[in-house]
Amino acid sequence: MNEYINLTLENIDEEHICCAIGDKKHQAGVDSKKEWIKSKLKDGHIFRKLNARGKIFIEYEPLETAWIPISGKNYEYIYCLWVAGSFKGKGIGKELLEYAINDSKEKGKSGICTLVSKKKKPFIGEKKFFEHYGFKVVDTIGDYELLALQFDDSETPRFNDSARLMKIDNKDFTIYYSPECPYVEYEVNELIEYAKENILCTTSAYAASMPDVQLNAVKGEIFSINDLLYSLMLKSHNDTAVIIAENIALHYLYDGDDKDSMSPETNTDEQSRMLVLLFASAMNRKAAELGCHDTYFITPNGLDSEDENGIHSTTARDLATIMAYCIKNQDFLNITQSKNHTFTSSLKTSDNNLKTYNSYSVSNSNAFLDMYDNVISGKTGFTGDAGYCYVCAYRCDGRTFIVALMACGWPNNKTYKWKDTRKLLDYARNTYYPSEIISKDMQPDDIIVENGNPSVLHLKIENNNGFTALLSHDDKVNVSIHMQTLSAPVISGETVGEVCAYINNEKIYSLPITAANTIKEKNYVFYLKQLLKHLIFIDKS
Repeated sequence: MNEYINLTLENIDEEHICCAIGDKKHQAGVDSKKEWIKSKLKDGHIFRKLNARGKIFIEYEPLETAWIPISGKNYEYIYCLWVAGSFKGKGIGKELLEYAINDSKEKGKSGICTLVSKKKKPFIGEKKFFEHYGFKVVDTIGDYELLALQFDDSETPRFNDSARLMKIDNKDFTIYYSPECPYVEYEVNELIEYAKENILCTTSAYAASMPDVQLNAVKGEIFSINDLLYSLMLKSHNDTAVIIAENIALHYLYDGDDKDSMSPETNTDEQSRMLVLLFASAMNRKAAELGCHDTYFITPNGLDSEDENGIHSTTARDLATIMAYCIKNQDFLNITQSKNHTFTSSLKTSDNNLKTYNSYSVSNSNAFLDMYDNVISGKTGFTGDAGYCYVCAYRCDGRTFIVALMACGWPNNKTYKWKDTRKLLDYARNTYYPSEIISKDMQPDDIIVENGNPSVLHLKIENNNGFTALLSHDDKVNVSIHMQTLSAPVISGETVGEVCAYINNEKIYSLPITAANTIKEKNYVFYLKQLLKHLIFIDKS
């Protein structure tokens, strides 16, 4: 007799979910699917599988909460029924479906339904199999059919109008999906990566008017954003920065009533400047999020500017903070490490097709990549007010250093930045070494909770993977535990303090301390029990 398992909150972490079994590239999707199932169990979601290593399961839930564009009352919806490999032809599919049917009847449902196709399609149930058990077609959209098995005379389910229209209001590329299928997440991420490289940006007259250094794009010229990022990071093209800013702002940041009528190709200079300032505002929000409190962006290309709120400005410290954030992104590293990049642009034809317009080749202006071993990224810059600037990242032997230079010479002293960067990196390499500040084994002492039952509270440092920092011999380190004033009750998992690391009296790292057990409050019941215990053991002799 076949043994089956229904997934529950108690067993889901240990059990596999069949469909993406043994496929490492879909592991993220599997994890998402399990979390999704956990959230859906309260809705009556059922995932029933054969107790074997294979793709053998049925999955269903009430139609009212199912992730599907189908409406109906008091029906169960079968997401998936899958029996694969050597398990086919052994009656397992029959047993799984009959379980779902009987379960639905016991719950007082009016029926059970599922999606099939007129033509055989992957990952969709076979129509003939369900028809054998009395399922009938109750609605159709194109090749897709909705099958239902009715238990009473109630109204059958129907496809939603939104599904019939096959249309969404959002004109941008939009993906709607659910973690219900673990295969989807990987494929969606593949699409996102493709989109990143192929988002098209159109040049406005305003962008084309930027001063040198320029890519020399013309009004209406179209580029992929991936190519523009190479132009921006390797050569600091001023027009490129504005093209990116204006297009991103229009498609992702601006929500005005006139959005649908706007396009970089037809925008007035005033409209283009408005979009660019909107992008600069997003830059400022991101800078603040990173802790860059002395930075104010007005222009996306770094050109000198001033408005009613101040001067376009930053500091060496803030530039270093931004670079430290950027090098966490592999795409950023790939671009900034490239020696050169070639690409083409397009123009729209009279019938709205694209034709190749021009070819470009950009080379990396960061000569320091070849001057100093283990430099992983860098970016040059120059304006009349700022002088020659440079920020770079170095990584070797478990150490990462960021060098940020500002006002490092004016014409004709553009090479000063290379010499100064070398001196700073040499100093850092010879001075700063990894030192463990917080051990991953660190454990705070237990504490006594006033009026607690029990009185002893055990403590736990959350997410403690240890903390190591680069220190010199002169740095002073202090690790302190700060606890809240506690009184019962205290709930397990509750944050009750933090452990903080200080270098030269500056707090640089912290972790929360939580309660490892629950402490109840001593109330009259507690004292009554203590009194009874005392009375029981009184010697009456």
